[in-house]
Amino acid sequence: MGTLQTMTPLTSTSPATVTIWTDPARAPLALSVLQMLGSSVQPLGVGGPRHATIDELAQQLNCHRDDDLRKLLVDKPASFVLLASSSGASVDDVVMASSQGSLVLMIDPIAASLDALQSTKTRSTTKRSSGEEPITTESDAVALPWPESQVLLLPSFFNCVGWSSAADPAQALGQVRSLSFTSLGRPGEGSLLARLQDAWEVIVSLAGLPETIDATGSTTTDLRKLTGHITAMARFADGSGATLHASDQAASCQRELRAVGTQGQVRVAQQDYDLYASTGELLDHKPADARENVMSFEQLVAAQWRAVLSHRPQPRPERAKLSVHALACAMATALSGQTGQPESPGQLLQIHGQG
Repeated sequence: MGTLQTMTPLTSTSPATVTIWTDPARAPLALSVLQMLGSSVQPLGVGGPRHATIDELAQQLNCHRDDDLRKLLVDKPASFVLLASSSGASVDDVVMASSQGSLVLMIDPIAASLDALQSTKTRSTTKRSSGEEPITTESDAVALPWPESQVLLLPSFFNCVGWSSAADPAQALGQVRSLSFTSLGRPGEGSLLARLQDAWEVIVSLAGLPETIDATGSTTTDLRKLTGHITAMARFADGSGATLHASDQAASCQRELRAVGTQGQVRVAQQDYDLYASTGELLDHKPADARENVMSFEQLVAAQWRAVLSHRPQPRPERAKLSVHALACAMATALSGQTGQPESPGQLLQIHGQG
C-alpha cells in the first residue's frame, strides 16, 4: 500500500556503518535507537555542536567526534547517515551524503520550505573535442535535489506495519470521498513539521493535491519553529475533503488514517488495519500485536531502520513529487493558521517554481 514497500536486498552480512548527526536534546534518542539495532550497525562518527552530551555520546559509541557535518561526511563516509536533528545540517549536506552513496535517515525533514529545495544547483559536464576545456553548466534543481531513494524520513507512516499490511486503497476503496488523518506525538518525538510532512504525504497520495487548506493552531509560518496542535481542513477539486489533526505536544505517539470511498472504507493505524466493503462486510483485518501496539517512538524508528538494513528502497520517481507537494501543503497549513483564510498549496508551488 505504501510508496516505499518495494526494496532491493542488500548483499553484505557485515554491520552497516553509520555516521550520526545530532543536537544535545536528540542525543539520547540516537543512542537508544542504536542500542536497539545492536551489532547490526557500526557507528563511525558522531557530529553536532560542541556540547558535553554529544561528547559523551561519541565516547559511549567509541567513535570519532566532530562539530562540522561536511568534514564528518568526508572523513567518515558510511552506508547510513542518521540525522537525528536538522539543526546545523543543510540540503547541500544531504545532497553530498547521498551522492557518496549514503542512505540518509532523517527524524525531521531537512527542507522546511520550497525555496530550500532549490538552493542546490545541479552541475553537468559536457566533453568537448580534444584539447578544449569541458563545459560546466548549472540548472536549478527540479523537485528534490537528491535521489529520492537515498533519503528517508523515519518513522514514516508509509513504512509502518499497518500500512504495509493493508490492501491498495486504489483497488479497495474506489474513488476516495473523505479522509481523516491523525498524527500525535510527545515532545521530543519528532517535530510538528515532521508530522505534517508525513501526514500530507499520506493524504496527497490518496486524494491528490488539495485546492485549499484551512487551518487553525499555527503559531508561525516558519515550519522549523512550529509547535503545538494543528487542525486543518483540505478541499479537493472533485468536491471531496480531508481533515488533519497533528500535535507534537500530545500524551502518546499515535497515527491513524480513516478513508471512505465509493466501494468501501479503511482504517489504518501504525500496527493494524480494517477494510470494509460499502455493504458493511469486513473484507480484511490485521489485528495489532499487543506488544507492537505500544511501540515507543524510538522503537518505531529502530524497526523501520532494521527493515531498511536488509532491503534498501528501490527508486520510486513519484515519491519526489509527493514529498514536494506535501511540503507545499505543510506551508499552506502554517500560512492559513496565520492569515485565518484558506490557502492554496498549488499557488505556493507556482510562486516557488515547483508548479
